[in-house]
Amino acid sequence: MLANAFYNVLYQIATLLMPIITTPYISRILGPEGIGEYVLGDTYSQYFILIGSLGLALYSSREIAYVRDNDDLLRKTFWELVLIRIPLVGTASIIYFVIFFVFGVKESYVNKIFLINIISSIFDISWFFIGIEDFKKRALKSVIIKILAVVCVFFLVKQANHVWLYALIICSGNLLGQLVMWPDLPTNIRRISKLTLCSFKRHFKGSLSIFASIIIIRIYTLFDRLMLGEMANNSSVAFYDNSQKIIRGIATLLTASIQAITPRLANYYINKQEKEFQNNNYNVFRIVNMLGFPLCMGLIGIANTFSVWYYGEKFMGINLLLIVGAPTIISLGWTGVFSNNILISTGKQRVLTIAVFVGALTDVVLNLFFISKYKSLAATLSTLAAEIIGLLIMLYGVRKILPIKPFFTGSLRYLFLSLCMGMFVYFIGFLLPISILSTLIQVLCGGFFYILGLILLKDSVFFDLIYKLKQFRKK
Repeated sequence: MLANAFYNVLYQIATLLMPIITTPYISRILGPEGIGEYVLGDTYSQYFILIGSLGLALYSSREIAYVRDNDDLLRKTFWELVLIRIPLVGTASIIYFVIFFVFGVKESYVNKIFLINIISSIFDISWFFIGIEDFKKRALKSVIIKILAVVCVFFLVKQANHVWLYALIICSGNLLGQLVMWPDLPTNIRRISKLTLCSFKRHFKGSLSIFASIIIIRIYTLFDRLMLGEMANNSSVAFYDNSQKIIRGIATLLTASIQAITPRLANYYINKQEKEFQNNNYNVFRIVNMLGFPLCMGLIGIANTFSVWYYGEKFMGINLLLIVGAPTIISLGWTGVFSNNILISTGKQRVLTIAVFVGALTDVVLNLFFISKYKSLAATLSTLAAEIIGLLIMLYGVRKILPIKPFFTGSLRYLFLSLCMGMFVYFIGFLLPISILSTLIQVLCGGFFYILGLILLKDSVFFDLIYKLKQFRKK
């Protein structure tokens, strides 16, 4: 299980590092307007991918986890899920083609290029490897493809009007990333099993139950950008998107271990291994707290200095968005445990759907009132408010499955230690000149301060994690 977490973290790092490495360069080359154009194009394509896939990715990994111990059922389930995906995403691709190629809505080469992204999702079988808990192949191949894409960006994107080229590099990398997974399918899976119409109906109905919550989450996270584009301007979209990339990128690293353990929890639940299901959820949540609080406070501590050299002078003021949005890291970590590991693993999608619907409604209403005046700041605060409200509703639903109190054991310790670390990091940044080196010093000093605090407090979660890492290294 620790190996899966390691490779999933590696995969998420590869996914996260590309925008982190390229953003300083791209921000200066394309500028706020160019980045805004790219983000809007990506947003449109994500809507079509979302609608076309009908929540199949998350549903599929869960179904694979349920049947992975039976070779015949595993092969049959895999091909059912592959074949149901083709007409659904294929139809979305055709509709996108008609809108942006035939009718020329939102005339832009960038929008046309993003059709590649939608087509690539047809070939996505990452859910299979997640379901059988084989994260290694996906992680290693992803690292190689991301490195190639980064190299292409630096060598080829040279002018402000190269937005289309940047989009082409990213979309081509995504397509290649999906295709290279197919040769890694186990040989016993490659032969197509006999399929029935009833199975397709079951999968369609099952994916719809998850789709409702997923589409609401995706719509309101993407809708922020669309509302900014329509009610403010492309520059506001770029400010908001760049800050959210950092915030959600950090949260993605935090929740990587959650994604790695989700298939196993689903397997525990279906096999009625209640004690293992309960203990693993509590342990993962405590690790999320131990890491999430310092990541949040650390980002707040370095935001003022980091944003200046990282984004450049065209993005002055984005530090405020990073500071205000930083608590989203913690809320996304908690949401990952409550939604994926508990509600979806146990088939309680209804609670999740209600939570994300209320959260989405909150986000949209707040944006309608405040985006015109406060622009990207309003979008950031609305997103945070929506996350917190949705989280509280999930927590209410989870209490019927597992006792709530054990989740928060030791949380105040991590919060207090992180607050002290955050102030320490901010003070260091105040004394040093603004530079990459200064930010690196802040991060290292903050990390040392926090780890030292955990050692002095003899934190059991920390020492248990260190022990497991040592065991993993011996393997």
